Amino acid sequence: MAQDVGLALTVEDVLDGLSEDGRQEVMETIAAALARPESAPGPDGDAGSL
Repeated sequence: MAQDVGLALTVEDVLDGLSEDGRQEVMETIAAALARPESAPGPDGDAGSL
């Protein structure tokens, strides 16, 4: 059962506040998570990956 959360405007607002490098990093992370969900950071982010 899919739910429409409506985060598009919020993401755009956040991306507008980032530098070009930051925006690129966020977009690459989102693309990787969509292409390979198992590669997405967990709920605690990447803190446990070091």
